[in-house]
Amino acid sequence: MRRKGWIVAAVALLLVAGAGWYFGSPYYTVWQVRRAVDSNDADALAGYIDFPAVREDLKGELNAQIAAEARRRGAGVSGLAQAFGPAVLNLVVDNVVTPAGVRTMLANRPESSGPGVDGGPAVPGVPGTGLPDRPEITRRGMSEFAVSQPGRPGALIFTRHGLGWKLSGFDLPPHPTDAD
Repeated sequence: MRRKGWIVAAVALLLVAGAGWYFGSPYYTVWQVRRAVDSNDADALAGYIDFPAVREDLKGELNAQIAAEARRRGAGVSGLAQAFGPAVLNLVVDNVVTPAGVRTMLANRPESSGPGVDGGPAVPGVPGTGLPDRPEITRRGMSEFAVSQPGRPGALIFTRHGLGWKLSGFDLPPHPTDAD
């Protein structure tokens, strides 16, 4: 009888620990990322970023926006944009998605209307990449969650790596011309 009680207690403890991880780990990860951004700790921040995944995600999202804009503007611009746009964009993304570049993007708080962290300008052309002051976390299953600012488009996407989480992409807000 005593052994059965220990087994039940162990199973209950595992369930509580699992629920704590499921609900608490995204908030802890966002807190750690914010701490690394605010203290300008590139090494700590790099541990929370899947750089190859972020690069590929940004390339895909920005290429889709360029293609939509080219279609909207017409055939002449479309051909030029399709010929040179992806190559230039890929080069830019590869050079921007570094520990310092991602820190700058994350430091660009969505609700701030003034300059970015350290008095520098907000990151132009990449809305929706800032780490919100009041994050809303939306679980997308056991292996992914999104962090967004309530009432604003765009989100940061984190995927599970072991028992931890890493930034793996962005849900960029739609380009203003996408609504046309």
